[in-house]
Amino acid sequence: MTARTPPPVRDGQDAWEKVRARLLAEVGQATFASWLVPLTLVDVDGDQVTLGVGTRFLRDWVVSRFAHRIASLWSEERQGVLSVRIVIHAGQPAAGEGEPRADGEPAPARRGSAHGRARDGVLADLGSPLNGRFTFREFVVGETNELAHAAAQQVAGVDHLPFNPLYLYGGVGLGKTHLLHAIAWCIRGREPGRRVVYLSAERFMYQFVQAIRRKDTVAFKERFRSADVLLIDDIQFICDKDSTQEEFLHTLDALLDHRCQV
Repeated sequence: MTARTPPPVRDGQDAWEKVRARLLAEVGQATFASWLVPLTLVDVDGDQVTLGVGTRFLRDWVVSRFAHRIASLWSEERQGVLSVRIVIHAGQPAAGEGEPRADGEPAPARRGSAHGRARDGVLADLGSPLNGRFTFREFVVGETNELAHAAAQQVAGVDHLPFNPLYLYGGVGLGKTHLLHAIAWCIRGREPGRRVVYLSAERFMYQFVQAIRRKDTVAFKERFRSADVLLIDDIQFICDKDSTQEEFLHTLDALLDHRCQV
C-alpha cells in the first residue's frame, strides 16, 4: 500500500509552489537555497497553513526573517489563509531539539544529553587545536597591544558580551592569535559546558568549499552555528572571496542574533 498525500495538503501544494517561486524571485537564488529550500508543506487546516523545517535553528531563522512575507504571499495565492505556522518537522524532531509542541514551539533540549556530547565532538572536529602556551598568563602586554589585551580579557571573563563581535587588528607579531587562543582557554576553563570553536579563516573556507562539493551546506551552517563562541583567525583571507564572505556574514549574523560571542 502506498502512502497518499492528505487532500488538504495536496490541494495546497499548487499554492505553495507559487509562493516558493515568488520568494525565489524576491530574495534571490543564494538566500533561497540557503534558508527556504528546506521548507516543506506539512498541513493546510482551514485558514492556517503549517510549514516544516528540520531543525530548531532553521525554524527560528525563517520565522524571524521571512514568516510575515510568507504569510502575506500565502494569503494572496490562496484565499482564506490568515496565518502560517512554522514547526520542526522532519519525520522526527532534530536531535537534541525536542518534540514540537502543539503551538509549534520546540520543547527545550535536555542538558547533558548524549547528543550534546556528540555535538561537542563535532565542534571539536570543526576547529583547530589550541596552543597550550597561548594563555593570558603568558601574554606580554605592551603599549601596542594593551587595549586589545584588556578587551580580550573582558570578553573571556564576563557573560554580558561587552564587545560583540570583537575584532582585533594590528601588525604581525603583536599577539592577535595569542589573544584568540587565550580567550578560548579562559572560557573553557571558566565554563566547561560552553561550546567554543577556534579556527583559521583558511580552514573555514576549506570546510565551506567541501560542503558545497558535497551539496551539504545546510549541515555546514548547523555545525558552525551551534557554537556558543566562535573565534576566527586571519579573517582578512576571506576578502575577495564573495561566496565565502557571504556565508561568513550569514553565520556572524545568526550567532549574534542568538547572543553568541564572536
